[in-house]
Amino acid sequence: MAGKMRSSVVSVDLSVSSDCCSRKRDVEGRLKALKEKVIKNPEKEDRLFGDPYYADFKIKAGRRVFHIAKYQLALKSVVFERLLKSDMRESNEGVLKLDDGADAVEAMLKFVYMYTPVKGGELARKVIQLAHRYELEELKDQCELEIIETLTMEDARDSLLLANQLELPLLFTKCNEFLYFNFDDFNNNNDVVVVDLEAPLKISVEPNEILLVQGQPKSHHKIKNHSSVEIAYKFCVRSPGFNGSIFKVVGPKKAHDFYFTDFLAFNFVHKVGIYYVEHVKNKCIDYTKLDAFPDAKFIPLHLKLAY
Repeated sequence: MAGKMRSSVVSVDLSVSSDCCSRKRDVEGRLKALKEKVIKNPEKEDRLFGDPYYADFKIKAGRRVFHIAKYQLALKSVVFERLLKSDMRESNEGVLKLDDGADAVEAMLKFVYMYTPVKGGELARKVIQLAHRYELEELKDQCELEIIETLTMEDARDSLLLANQLELPLLFTKCNEFLYFNFDDFNNNNDVVVVDLEAPLKISVEPNEILLVQGQPKSHHKIKNHSSVEIAYKFCVRSPGFNGSIFKVVGPKKAHDFYFTDFLAFNFVHKVGIYYVEHVKNKCIDYTKLDAFPDAKFIPLHLKLAY
């Protein structure tokens, strides 16, 4: 992350850490259970994997073609079973074309045939989406475990969004552990914890009041990025169902003009403002949901009624 974060030493009453310890034990218990499920499927060699002579179906991904036996697909996935029994074009033509990367498709098929484990968090994040789509629960478990065991601060945000999308509560918890709790800081030998209090991201919004005319916003504002990195920001109302999907990016040391003219009517119960996070290029991050990011920051804006 760009910029250097300054830390402050904060005294913490360790009597509050009992909840943290309880949470940690719960997470460790669920992780142990997941590992036990995964190791029940040891890898086994299948020398006929990919042999066209024994195949009766093809899967195309990019420029690669995988020769597969329908039996193997249907045995492991009810989704594949329904597809192969249907009157769909793929079933009639004997070819399924996928837009997914060939490396992810190959990893999925090797697991289906031989329980070959997916290696590496980046590949596992791709394969787990295939596992979710085709209801390959054993593969989904193995990928989730691989993502957890290779998790780093750099990919924790991406993995958190994936966990939320695919409803993976253990991965979701582990990502939050990385981003928020950092359990390793809590132990019985220390009575202080170093907490980062200042983030390198800083923006300002001028003016900080939204002018309402007959309940509709009619304001012109300027958002300034005082940071040395790009920032993605999004206007939000802290009220269920009101947050849109539009976000914008402002460059380092740059400013944007924007208008509040296209949003729903507000009332003075709603909390409105700007959510913002660092914008990372070349990453598959859905910034339309940045208000749900655990590291998103919020600048409240005030509503001013025009008479």
